[in-house]
Formats: sequence, C-alpha cells, structure tokens
Amino acid sequence: MTHSAQLNAKQLTAIEERVAHCLKLAEKKFQRKIPSPQLKVDLRGAAAGQFRGSKEQAVLRFNSQLFSLYFDDNLEHTVPHEVAHYVVFHLFIRGRIRSGVRPHGNEWKAVMYLFGVPAEVRHQYDVSQIPVRRERRVLYLCGCQEHRIAMRTHRKMVQGQQRICTKCNMELLLKIYK
Repeated sequence: MTHSAQLNAKQLTAIEERVAHCLKLAEKKFQRKIPSPQLKVDLRGAAAGQFRGSKEQAVLRFNSQLFSLYFDDNLEHTVPHEVAHYVVFHLFIRGRIRSGVRPHGNEWKAVMYLFGVPAEVRHQYDVSQIPVRRERRVLYLCGCQEHRIAMRTHRKMVQGQQRICTKCNMELLLKIYK
C-alpha cells in the first residue's frame, strides 16, 4: 500500500484488513479466487475513494484527508464500496470490450448487499475545508433537466461517446447558445 502521512500504521492496516475481509466474502459467495488489488492512499479532492481497473492492473485509491476526518465511516462504507467495484470488475467486466454492467448497477448493489453495507453512491461529508480542483463544466440537456458535464467527459462526448440521463433515459445533448 502506498503510505500517507495523514494516516497512521494502525489505520492503514485496518484498511488492508477491511479489503481482505470483503474479498473473502466475495470469494466464498462466487466460489472464485479474487486476487488482492493494489491499494493507494493518494486520492485528493472531494472523492473518498476510487477504483481503477484495466486488463493489467486493479487499484483501489482512497483519500487520506477524508479518511483522517471520517475514518470509521470510510472504513465501514467507502472501502466496501470500492471493493464492490473491484469485485464486479473482476467477475463481470475485465477483458470484455462492452459488458453492459453499470458502475452502480444491479451487480454492484448485490455485492454491496453481500458486504452488509447500504448501496449508497455518494458520501455526505463536509468537504468545505478540503482543497478541490474545480474543472470547467459544459452545459448539456436531456428531456428533464440541465447537466453540467466536466470538460474531460465533454471531450469524450464530442468524439462520439454517448451519455444517458439516469432520470429520463434520454441522450444528453450539448446546449447551443444563440
């Protein structure tokens, strides 16, 4: 695990043990060996955790600032949340070009249920004291609302990637100003 100055050795060990416990539950349920992902405590900004996966590697990243402020809650909720993403990736997505599995879809919810943790997507922590990089946003429309899309995602959409509103299931379209 990549170490952080803001978390002590006991806390880092607790994160590793929580990951191992969740993986053990998944291995028992799915009757498959699931290798341990790489763990890093290097995430910044408002996100408490992140899963990054490819054919070559899988990394669980955690935010040391948010963990130091809300350690017990992050250990209980954020760690299983990210491990659930990893388990779903390992079982259903890895190596497939298009899997049809959504990031917080039914497979992820089932793994969260297996872990005994509510399938919540966002944390409710006060991040007002944490430095957050603000990215320029672009306005998109669907059938029910306006969406402020990050510039990185906007560039992908300009190149042909489609995004669908989770409320009305309509494609997001760039708002043109006249």
